[in-house]
Amino acid sequence: MSLPSLAAIRSDMGNRPGYGTAIDPMRFESCLFDPVVDWQQHVCANPPTGIVWPEANYYSTAQPGMPYWTLAVNNEPAFEVGPCTTGVPNRSQGINAKTFSLRHDPRSITLKIENTPDDNCQKIPYLAINNFDSGLLAGNYGDRLHLAFTLTTNASISDKHYHFFHFFVYLIDARGNRKFAWLYLYAPPGSGASSLNWNWPVAYSVHEPGAAIRALPVPLYNAVSEVAIPTITLTAMEDYDLDLDRVVRTLFPEDAIATTRILGIELAVEHDFKWDEPPPLGTIKTEMTLTNLRAYRTIK
Repeated sequence: MSLPSLAAIRSDMGNRPGYGTAIDPMRFESCLFDPVVDWQQHVCANPPTGIVWPEANYYSTAQPGMPYWTLAVNNEPAFEVGPCTTGVPNRSQGINAKTFSLRHDPRSITLKIENTPDDNCQKIPYLAINNFDSGLLAGNYGDRLHLAFTLTTNASISDKHYHFFHFFVYLIDARGNRKFAWLYLYAPPGSGASSLNWNWPVAYSVHEPGAAIRALPVPLYNAVSEVAIPTITLTAMEDYDLDLDRVVRTLFPEDAIATTRILGIELAVEHDFKWDEPPPLGTIKTEMTLTNLRAYRTIK
């Protein structure tokens, strides 16, 4: 199956390069999911429609009319305006300017976030690529879709740092509800299962309106899945072959039916400091390199 070239990357809301600035203010749609965290309760009760950021933070190497990967660059809290959140959510900062770095060519991509406690305003940075816009690697549950890749990790090793390497399968169930099956390819030791309702009512975003999420770290996933996947460390190289049907079946067994639609995948890095530790907290770095990326269907 064809995937977009890793040389072709475009910001979220890519049809609106000036989105979030005075020329094209952000529009906020309705929150569809019951908020479960304080910042969502506040944002949904006080919609930030019309907020203007000083920068668009648009990035694109994609050729018109050709498939591409969508880039999400986010600092939490996502809807603040200030020196560390200069643009609209999913374009919160510029690439290769401060916290967020991106290197890519047709065969490889490196997602990297790096910051000190002072130069990111104590925000939680998140950097991802997904193929939701491309429509490639999409189908129904039962189509036996696979995504295979080599994952190389390189992260700061400190008992004051938290690191995350994420994999998502985006799906729509038979009732039209959007969901994320979320694998922590790496998470801090002791991380467990979690479920949450996540609102992302940013008009024109590939993540709109959000999703109901179920998450598992790899050790727990392997304990309940019929086929194990590799565990990864902070400095490692592993080959993955992820059966999207199996991921959906393990995290959303009630949706393991042919009417469930698979929309695509997302891979991401994220990190945070252990803020209750005494300083200095040092410089934190989380880096993921993807190579040998390919998609295929197994024979039924």
